[in-house]
Amino acid sequence: MPDDPQKSARRPLIIPGQSEDPPPRKPVLLGASGQPLTSESFEPEPPRIVLPPGAAAASLDDIPEHPRLRPVMIVPVRERGQDLLLVTDPLGVLPSPIALRIEVLDFLQLLDGRFSITELSAEIARASRDVRAGAWVREFVAQLDRMLLLESPRFEDAYRQLRDAFHQLEVRQAALRGVS
Repeated sequence: MPDDPQKSARRPLIIPGQSEDPPPRKPVLLGASGQPLTSESFEPEPPRIVLPPGAAAASLDDIPEHPRLRPVMIVPVRERGQDLLLVTDPLGVLPSPIALRIEVLDFLQLLDGRFSITELSAEIARASRDVRAGAWVREFVAQLDRMLLLESPRFEDAYRQLRDAFHQLEVRQAALRGVS
């Protein structure tokens, strides 16, 4: 009876006149110049991302470690069949209202300063079962900080500039114009 087909598939095929294969070589990393890299000569290449003029890479290093949403008014609205959150600023630091997707409401509720970015990232990744969610959390918190919605040094600077400019005005706009 012939050999079991599964066992015969494991045997090497012998071809007459063919020499044995040379032993496998250790892989070698080559640098940009084509020379082998060693641990002493390894220098990481600079990133090759080219940004358009006037654009800068977003730095996520200056976002608050424990993000806290500052006191703003958040109102659910429906625009063109889409549910949104309209964020308005009672202090007037934001020049106009900001619309956010309603799906971020649960995440905004977590921004109370008790949780760190790392804890928020881990919780979102666990809830969504997507390891890429951690990067989304950092980027979204950075966007909220750029929009001046978080209690952060960036917001404090913008508020201080607005307040100082207001105090320097000789004639100020009436706060209750048209209300009475």
